[in-house]
Amino acid sequence: MSSFKLKLVALLAMTIDHAAKILGQLTFLLIFPNALSTTANIILSMEVVGRIAFPLFAFMVAEGCCKARSVPKYMLRLAIFAVISQPIYHLAFSTSPRLLDWQLVKESFASLSNPDNIFVTLLLGALPVFTFKRLKCIKNSWAIFIALPVLAACSFIAAYLHTSYGAWGVLLIFVLYLFHRRRQSAVIILLWSTVFYLGYASWNGSRLGWLNPDFGVSLHYIMHWAVSCFSTVFVLLYNGERGEYSRWFFYIYYPSHLFMLFTAKCLIL
Repeated sequence: MSSFKLKLVALLAMTIDHAAKILGQLTFLLIFPNALSTTANIILSMEVVGRIAFPLFAFMVAEGCCKARSVPKYMLRLAIFAVISQPIYHLAFSTSPRLLDWQLVKESFASLSNPDNIFVTLLLGALPVFTFKRLKCIKNSWAIFIALPVLAACSFIAAYLHTSYGAWGVLLIFVLYLFHRRRQSAVIILLWSTVFYLGYASWNGSRLGWLNPDFGVSLHYIMHWAVSCFSTVFVLLYNGERGEYSRWFFYIYYPSHLFMLFTAKCLIL
């Protein structure tokens, strides 16, 4: 499986997840009237499928930093689309179903002061990788010790901005770069998924979590963990080749699909 196909799998999973979150249950009820439990299960299933996406994106960013001719240019592309995507991201996940809501448009552009879309996480993950890679190129024996404070700072920024996957996402990208062979990456993703979904997310999401002997980990987080772990199958199938090449398609697709889903919600509702 080439990097192109790997990215397509991630984009498909992400789109399914975003369709569930942006369109919402009310939209699905218009398609399936009086089917409250059915629509709830549909949305839950779509969100679960979406958990495949981020480990693959993190893996491909780590691969991109390994293979990019110029990591600064690669990071610049991430930064540009982080800015482009932010107003659309805020617009798409707003509760307003009105396409011409100028107040909402103003709020969307104001969100540039607090960017939290996935490109921000990917950029913050690439920054400590770039620091480490550049120091290694000049044969600095302290490379990892200098990169770690940068990693901590980027993780703090991600957590402060509440970006997608926050500090956990930044950490995953950096560790995947350090252990970028397919089998190593698969193990890292399995460990990360277990700690994140069965540990942090479960406890932080419900305030019960795995520390509570009466409730344990909810089925919700077990499903997310299982599907996130399933992403390792695609990592193991990765052959290291680029495949069909379309650099800008993957960047443009993110804001485009968000706007299309928001427009669909406005037209349906």
